[in-house]
Amino acid sequence: MRITKPEWLHHDADKKKLTAIFSVDFHPDGQRLATGGMDNKVRVWSTHAITHNDSAQPHAPLATLAAHGGAVMCVRFSPNARYLASGADDTVVLIWEQDTHADYSGLGDGRLSEGSEVWRPVRRLAGHASDV
Repeated sequence: MRITKPEWLHHDADKKKLTAIFSVDFHPDGQRLATGGMDNKVRVWSTHAITHNDSAQPHAPLATLAAHGGAVMCVRFSPNARYLASGADDTVVLIWEQDTHADYSGLGDGRLSEGSEVWRPVRRLAGHASDV
């Protein structure tokens, strides 16, 4: 087994300070990697950009999921590859689903940039007595 962590794969709280990554999970197809970090975010990355040192491949996450109010301690893809679960210090578990038909209006032309993804929370499991 070979473990590689490129310098550009990180979580940052305020663009100046790098924060810890607490959890990593691979998508069942091996083409994506999810990370959960101290910046309260889940990020989804392309494994191609990691395994092939290709400067043409963008060194940015495919998606940044920001709905937690505490550090994300665990991320896991479902075995059927449809969902991504994240648990955080905010005592909430979120179940995310990729929106393959998204039209992201946050970009100037109203469409997703090439190579980006949209994941939406479809379930919020709250009420835990402690960190998840």
